[in-house]
Amino acid sequence: MAAPEGNRNAAKSRLFEQALVRAIKQRDIKAGDGETLRKAVEALIDKAAEGDMAAIRELRDTLDGKPRQQTEIIGPIPGQNAGTLAERGERIIVAMGEGSITPDQAVSLLQALAAQARVIETTDLENRISALEAKHAAQETS
Repeated sequence: MAAPEGNRNAAKSRLFEQALVRAIKQRDIKAGDGETLRKAVEALIDKAAEGDMAAIRELRDTLDGKPRQQTEIIGPIPGQNAGTLAERGERIIVAMGEGSITPDQAVSLLQALAAQARVIETTDLENRISALEAKHAAQETS
């Protein structure tokens, strides 16, 4: 599904990329050889080969993607299992705001809560369908 017409969010996130492409093209025009990007990549590879950890990380992240950050297990949030899913989500956000959990931990907990909501929703739908099928079967036999 594409973004709505006029949505500029994708363009905003690509400003650095667009500026970089422009700068590379300008250098290529000045130098006349079209080798700016290749030279930059070679310089990065040379630095990595010399043991420069920033260059090594850049190559790794470019080729393999950034590694996922580990989220520390923090234990239960007081009262976490009480109340509706919305109330539990609110407690997670409050805990983040108070600094008792990090934003990354809050995101992980909210994702788990959303998954739990989907499981509950699916179970509820299965139960409702089973009840309707049983009612329909009972009406057919009578």
